[in-house]
Amino acid sequence: MEIVTNFDEALEPFCFDLQQIKQALLNILVNALDATLPGDTIRIATGVRDGKVDVIIQDSGQGIDKEIIPEIFKPFYTTKNTWIGAGTPPVSSASSGTIRARSRSGAKLKKAQSS
Repeated sequence: MEIVTNFDEALEPFCFDLQQIKQALLNILVNALDATLPGDTIRIATGVRDGKVDVIIQDSGQGIDKEIIPEIFKPFYTTKNTWIGAGTPPVSSASSGTIRARSRSGAKLKKAQSS
């Protein structure tokens, strides 16, 4: 497996809730690792769009069924048989952040956005 990063060098410092972002990104990365096979790629990138910071995590795993995407942000949600999932926690409205997921054939894209 290969991990590729592309961090925006011009990214200005910004405020965020360290515990929330750390837990959300950890859960997304663990899921990306679980979804990939040898030879697959996980990409992590940052950037700014519309005055907000984007953190993008993309893997080349099998993708997520569109029907379950709304479920993945629920606490303890999992499709795995071996353990109880942690779910990807929502980013609180107090942080002015959002988290979204989308899937397309052959690739999974998860994006966390904060101001």
